[in-house]
Amino acid sequence: FFATEPETGERWEIPLHGRLAPFQIRSMAVRPDLIHQYARHLAKELSAPGRPIEIRALVEVSLNGREPAVLVDPEVDLASIAPSLKPARWIVPLPAKD
Repeated sequence: FFATEPETGERWEIPLHGRLAPFQIRSMAVRPDLIHQYARHLAKELSAPGRPIEIRALVEVSLNGREPAVLVDPEVDLASIAPSLKPARWIVPLPAKD
């Protein structure tokens, strides 16, 4: 996860180790809904009143023998997206298996 202060452009990495248990990290690694939920949690935790923080994630997965591929769009501020049951455009479709 990466946090960005929009006013200054300052960007920093948020390490998960020490914040989450190993089983939580493994669970989240393949669950876009959990990635989104945690991004929103981080934004609330790191934001100051009137100064929102943007949260992006760089997540790669390898499913069913495929080469590792990006799971969520790393350019999207996940904290700004409201939870929804509609299709999530920020989830990147996995490439077809060769």
